[in-house]
Amino acid sequence: MGAASGGQPAREKSSSRPIAFGVLSAPLKESHPDRIIMGDRVLFLRNGTTCTYAVGTTLEVTFTEQQDGRSFADQITPVKPGN
Repeated sequence: MGAASGGQPAREKSSSRPIAFGVLSAPLKESHPDRIIMGDRVLFLRNGTTCTYAVGTTLEVTFTEQQDGRSFADQITPVKPGN
């Protein structure tokens, strides 16, 4: 059904729709303007997001994994020692 007939318009398949959400807690291994690396996992940063933490800082990152396999950091929080 098309939009003209009162039905819902067909949705295009998108490789950027989320398929999973998660939380990763690990030391920051590398930091780049567009991504961070924690352990063996690459987490891309969304537009305007930066990671100002020093390499080696333990971070807790909530992320969204897309259908194309890329993971995007949604929130980056340092883990306080002793937690």
